[in-house]
Amino acid sequence: MSHTVLLLGATGFVGGQILHKLITSPLSGPDSPSVGTVIALVSGASKAAAVRSWESSLRSRSTSTVLQIEDVDRSTPQHWYNAVEQWSANVDCVINAATSDDLDLTKAINAGIIKAKHNGRKATLVHLSGVQLIESQPVGTYVETPNYNDADAKQIQSIADSAAHRLIDLEIAKAISAGAFWGSIVCPALIWGISSGPCKRYSAMVPDMVRKSLHNKRATHVGDGTNRWIHVHIDECVDLILALVADHLSNPSGAGRDHALFGSFFFASHRDLVDFKTIARAIGRVLARRGIVETDEPISVPAPPFDAQQKGVRIEDGQRSQEDQETDRKTPIWPCRTNCRCIASRGPAELGWKCTRAYDDAAIEQDVEGALDLILAESST
Repeated sequence: MSHTVLLLGATGFVGGQILHKLITSPLSGPDSPSVGTVIALVSGASKAAAVRSWESSLRSRSTSTVLQIEDVDRSTPQHWYNAVEQWSANVDCVINAATSDDLDLTKAINAGIIKAKHNGRKATLVHLSGVQLIESQPVGTYVETPNYNDADAKQIQSIADSAAHRLIDLEIAKAISAGAFWGSIVCPALIWGISSGPCKRYSAMVPDMVRKSLHNKRATHVGDGTNRWIHVHIDECVDLILALVADHLSNPSGAGRDHALFGSFFFASHRDLVDFKTIARAIGRVLARRGIVETDEPISVPAPPFDAQQKGVRIEDGQRSQEDQETDRKTPIWPCRTNCRCIASRGPAELGWKCTRAYDDAAIEQDVEGALDLILAESST
């Protein structure tokens, strides 16, 4: 049986890689479910054109999956939400890789999936959250944080409602545990590597550190840089997402699965941690090798004061002082200042998922080289 998948976020870093894998390689999993059509919902004609151009440039298509690109005007938010609900009501699986912080979008997706279930579709969901959910305060130094394990639903339930992404995750988890539909929440770590998608090729954290290092004319970390994060390669992150898509299409009721609140919650992370001084040193080596800086030794900038109510998201309101704006220009973004760790137990145990690619010095330098090339190309246009 051939299935239809709706993808939100196809022009993003992770969403683009999901799109690439969906249309170039078959799903693997129980009963080998097949995807006949991928509907990529994008906002704006320029994004739709970029996806079409990218698709036509692909050298090979190893599957017969049809890519359907739908351009929806987002100038009126309610029009966008209505369109998302309508499309979600006519597919077998929705993958939301667009945002983990839009509650109205989440409600629209959920409402559409419930309609899809009533219409006889498989009606499942894979939603991408993020591990800022469990990060420390942005202090730029190592502090102990709880080591959350995705196999412990009660521990995941204990996360504060005030945490970043939490209200969106709760909206989904409650619907799943109530039996409204079946689905999963995937919570990725610091994602590294190069996406093969149509638009965004790199994630945010390392490129931002490179930008701030160029501004400061020295590789830069915040505080003493001993703050640490878990990480995951883009390919392995997407492998977990698509393993869940395959699992849900094969078992759309979630039979035999844990239906407790957050019983279908998965971390996507490697077992090792990386600290931000190590990343800054790699940036220094690349910049020095290219003759952009005189020394490869990084410098430290202080961690700015923070408002705990920001939940990891700084909102620029146009009223910030010149001093604040200069701090933003020279200081790596919020997640580069925090600590975050967790244990991804469920993917390997339940889906045979493997996360083996280490973010070692060579991998970090490759990330830095790519981000630097992108930044320099942007500045020359």
